[in-house]
Amino acid sequence: MRKSLHVVLVLAVLNILVCGSVQAQQAVARSLVNGKAVTLFDNGTWTYESSDQQRCRSLGPGISFCGASDIWKNTTSASPDAAATFRYDDRHYAMVVVEALGAADGVTQEYMRSAVVENAATGGDVSLESVVVIGIESYEGFAYPSETVIYSMEVNGLDAIYANTIVTKLNQTFQLITFAVGSQYTQQHRQLNDDFVKSFELD
Repeated sequence: MRKSLHVVLVLAVLNILVCGSVQAQQAVARSLVNGKAVTLFDNGTWTYESSDQQRCRSLGPGISFCGASDIWKNTTSASPDAAATFRYDDRHYAMVVVEALGAADGVTQEYMRSAVVENAATGGDVSLESVVVIGIESYEGFAYPSETVIYSMEVNGLDAIYANTIVTKLNQTFQLITFAVGSQYTQQHRQLNDDFVKSFELD
């Protein structure tokens, strides 16, 4: 039940991408160059790691997860479009989407807000009217335009709540998404979402 529920919820949210054909760059290895730690990515690129990043796990160029692994347990991704997926418990999950499109390409918060809702409907195979936007909250924790879109929908007969924090940089867009089984955005989900988003360091 746990795996199937997780897969159902992840698959429903995987269409929350700017462009379905853009695949996330994933970190595949770490190495040393001139005595300095570097992260190697699946597209053949690499970046030096800062001392802070060495205590964190790089998910792609410009983003590292620094959260506690005993809180957010890494899970197997259901799609190459997700840079990482996580599980808190049987009701709460999270994922990260990294895209090489940003403000320089015309990606705005308004565009992403609409894309998130429209693609959630497509991913969940429900009508657009079935996706209920509960709220949009600005997020001040990053040095880039950021906001969280909170919405609910039914996925294969299950009520699900999503909190999608969208961060738009000049040449990248990040989606830090938590989702839970249920029909209400609970205080626990809000606290878990806050902890999850605060677990990231962006270059």
